[in-house]
Amino acid sequence: MRLENFYYAAIYDVIQEPIQYTQKMSTLKMLKAKILCLNSTFRQKLKVDTGEQDKMSGEYPSLHHLIKTRKRQARRTIRQICDDEGITHAESMDIMKVFTMHFRKKFCPIRIDEGSARLLLNCELRTVTHEMNSVLEEPISLDELRNAISKGRPHKAPGHDGRGLRFYKMAWKVMTLDLLQIINCLYSDGIIVARQLQGIIVCIPNIHIPLKVTSIDP
Repeated sequence: MRLENFYYAAIYDVIQEPIQYTQKMSTLKMLKAKILCLNSTFRQKLKVDTGEQDKMSGEYPSLHHLIKTRKRQARRTIRQICDDEGITHAESMDIMKVFTMHFRKKFCPIRIDEGSARLLLNCELRTVTHEMNSVLEEPISLDELRNAISKGRPHKAPGHDGRGLRFYKMAWKVMTLDLLQIINCLYSDGIIVARQLQGIIVCIPNIHIPLKVTSIDP
């Protein structure tokens, strides 16, 4: 997780700084507490919905749970799919290829007519003044960050770590200033690593035993 890595980097910086021992230990203990709180909040309160709500924490899976899990897996498993040419595929690799080609076509670059683009630019669009541009280039405020997190759905995960927005809402008091610093560093430096540009697409069937890949745009 990026925030946890940020804390570990801060620990390394504190160790390297030529400050008094008591001050160094106090700062290290504070960072340690932040990391522990970060992980405990995630593990205890914000467990991602896995469909096992009927099983208590620490309870061994019973025969009922095993049968229910097996039925859930069978219901969510796609055993055959039909591609755009009407050919049905039943092998796992072929099914994966059909999904891959579907999303590759969906998210491929869109060709834009240059003449239409110039015509759009010549419309009477409102000009961004210097004052307006100055406001747009200001650092992200704490209220803006809070509003962005509060408006998202609780189980939506913004990254590969799987931590949904509910995690950030519950741990808001712990990570407020650190998260704001990370966001503003990304905004001011304009440096985004390749991993931050990646995403995870989860295909959810809307009908029982789907036979074709279709997308419903929100």
